Amino acid sequence: MNLTSLRSDDDASDWIDVMGPKMKPLTKWNEDYKDYMMFLCILPPGVAVPMHKHEDRETFYVLEGEAQGWVDGAWNALSAGEILDIHENEPHAWRNVSNQEVKLILVTTAKMGAFFELIGRPLSAGAMPPTPEALAHLFETADRFGYWLAPPEENARIGLAMPPIGQSEEFDNVSLS
Repeated sequence: MNLTSLRSDDDASDWIDVMGPKMKPLTKWNEDYKDYMMFLCILPPGVAVPMHKHEDRETFYVLEGEAQGWVDGAWNALSAGEILDIHENEPHAWRNVSNQEVKLILVTTAKMGAFFELIGRPLSAGAMPPTPEALAHLFETADRFGYWLAPPEENARIGLAMPPIGQSEEFDNVSLS
């Protein structure tokens, strides 16, 4: 049996920064991806997760704060006690437009957990915007996992302005379905 704390003020070495959202694995992924994973997630104020889709199911439970999840063609406000269930290959996005952090529990596949751990970096390294190398690593890893990342135009259509990343044509051509 493994016991894990849901406290968000735990040792930073337990946390990863996934290009904005902070995530703490509550369970471990296995090599054959046959299990599920749980994460404690923090969306700081102003953080957005761009539109994307994947074959992995994700279920989010809001513990604290208010976030917006984009699914079924619209932004949906979610607050403490509410659940957003993302089915396979369903385009979705997240954003925190409040001035307080949002705390969520995420239940997903071990494959998705492995993806987060591969693209994330230790939170103990300090917060900073993603570098062009980190973004290139994200695109390569998403492609390897079969995940689709929406181009800037699609994110703009749902109200997410993506910052310039240096080599926009690399991002514009990402189609990972």
